[in-house]
Formats: sequence, C-alpha cells, structure tokens
Amino acid sequence: MNFLSKFLTTVLIAGIAIMPAFALFEIDTSVDDEIRKKYDTDKIERDYGLPPLPENLKQEINDKSKTNSNNTNNTKPIIKTEELPKKQYATVTEKKKISQPINLKSGMKFNVRSISVITDKLHIGARVYFKLSEPIKTKYYSLPENTKFSGVVVNSHTPQITGNGGLVEIVIDDIIVEGNWKTINAKITKVNYKNIYLNIIKGKRQYLANVANTVSKGGKFYDKMYSHTRHLANNGITVILSPIPYIAGVATFAGYFILSPVCSFFSKGKSINIPSNTMFVIKLSQNVTIQ
Repeated sequence: MNFLSKFLTTVLIAGIAIMPAFALFEIDTSVDDEIRKKYDTDKIERDYGLPPLPENLKQEINDKSKTNSNNTNNTKPIIKTEELPKKQYATVTEKKKISQPINLKSGMKFNVRSISVITDKLHIGARVYFKLSEPIKTKYYSLPENTKFSGVVVNSHTPQITGNGGLVEIVIDDIIVEGNWKTINAKITKVNYKNIYLNIIKGKRQYLANVANTVSKGGKFYDKMYSHTRHLANNGITVILSPIPYIAGVATFAGYFILSPVCSFFSKGKSINIPSNTMFVIKLSQNVTIQ
C-alpha cells in the first residue's frame, strides 16, 4: 500500500472515531427561528433550488420552537417603569448661602411684626415667630424682609383674682436669615409702641378699677333712690314717705363703699390676646455674627 492509501485510511479511521463526540454538541437553532419569523424559508428554498431539510431535523426544530414559545408565555409580565409607585420625598427648605458674614451689634433694635397670635393661654415652651416689617440695608450688610425671629414662652398665666391680669414672658433666642438659624440673646422692648420690661407682656391689673366699679354701682343705686325721694316729696300725700328711699339709697351706697375692697379682691384682671401682624420692637442683648 502506497503512502496516499495509508493517509486516506488514517483520515477515515480518525473521522469515524470522533463522530460520537460531535453528537454530544447541541445545534443552536435560535438564529434559524429568528429568520423564519421574518422570512418565508420554504419559498426561498423553492426559488433558489436549495435541497430540502431532512424530515427528522425539521421535526426537531419545530419541537424546539414550540418549547421556546411556551417558556416565553410562562415568564412574568414586565412592569413598565411609569406603573411603579413613585417614592415620596420630604420637602426640605434649601438654605441660601450668605455672601458675607453679617455682624449685628449689641443694642441693635429691629422693628418686627408678629406672625403668631400671642395670648396668656400659651403653654411654657411654645414657639412664637416675628418677621422684619421692612428690609434693613447698611453699607456692610443687608437683612431681607423675610428675616425672622423666633422666641420661646418661658412663663405664662391667665388672669387671676385680686385683679391680677394675664402674663406672657417671651425670650427671643433665634434669628433666621435665608433659612440659616443662628442663636441670639434678645428681648422684646415694645408692643404696639408701648414699652415693656423684662420680656414680660402683662395684662392690665384691674383691682383698683374694680373697686371704683363697685363704688360706682352703689352710687347708681343712690341716684335712683334720690330720684324716688324727690318724686314723693313733690306730692303732698306721699311727702311723708319721701325719706324712706333716700335712707335706703344712702345705706346701700355706704355698704358698696365699705365692701368694695373685699368684693374686688375676688375679681380678675384683663387677659392678653395680641393678634398677628402686631408691631413689636426686639433689641439685641449681645453681639452676633451670621455666616
């Protein structure tokens, strides 16, 4: 046997030996499936005279196509992004950066208006707020109109007996400039252009006024009885009775006058009810730098 015959025999034997190994590999027909979706492959085969596929290979391809189709139908539907619930975010007030430090000197006064309603029924720890009535502009800095001051109620009570009025004590401890909070030490010096002291807003004391009101009630009764006395004295028949109303009026007036200090002791003073947008004056007690 010559060399060519030996070579061909060796190639043939090697091919037969490795054929089972090729049988282990699975033919990928996914590309064929995609082509068949877009084109009529049977028509192409007829037009170009291509040899038909073996029946067993056609059956295998059809089985795999059905399997892939079933797997696709069993997959979970894709949810569109817009159908997903949107996450809610808390609204945060952004702070504006202050271009340069603001130096406020001790003793500086600010004309402000109240944002909150202030009454003697506020509990200790309650917050009240004020804002500048107009912007402040100087050579070195400016404070916009939306600059706010915050105060805390440190003492309060409603009207009390003995004619004592209501009370609210407020300490101003914060300034808010463009959303930036800065702790300060300040006090209220005026409410509605009236001076106040020690941060205390006081309801009007009514004891002496109540004493006068009590005496006034006795005086009105006396005037009424005196009028009856004059009417009886002008009539000749009833003139003898005219002293009776007069004596009653005098006795009643004296009783009101004597008892007025005791009766007024159990009466109360005026309450505090300051509406919003009321004018206040706030005074700094120490230097502060806002930056």
